[in-house]
Amino acid sequence: MATDSHVTDPPSTTALKLWRADEAAMRPVLVECPEGRDGYDADGVEIFSNSHYETEAKAWAHLDGNFDAWVKMTGRRVERVRGELGDAEGDAAKAAVKFARYRTIRALAVAVRGMVARHGLP
Repeated sequence: MATDSHVTDPPSTTALKLWRADEAAMRPVLVECPEGRDGYDADGVEIFSNSHYETEAKAWAHLDGNFDAWVKMTGRRVERVRGELGDAEGDAAKAAVKFARYRTIRALAVAVRGMVARHGLP
């Protein structure tokens, strides 16, 4: 009995389903992955080992870690910017003091020149 080498198994009717850690939805989303673990899920999102998981619990754990890291990172940024703001305020205060002193010195210089000119002094 001859076999036909062109005969293939029918496509599987059960697509792989994975849990996508969906940061926009802020929850795991169960998605079909018609191409398996390579390519894109049925929503058109590219599949990565750190975005699609076998279990909902792993997707939640991924989201927990990402949101925790985001909060910590933005908190550190706020602290850094507060420090920079404090430095800038200190610099602005020093500049204002120097500017006031400069204006006084400049006004005195103009006044002295005027007196010298009025009295014919060298």
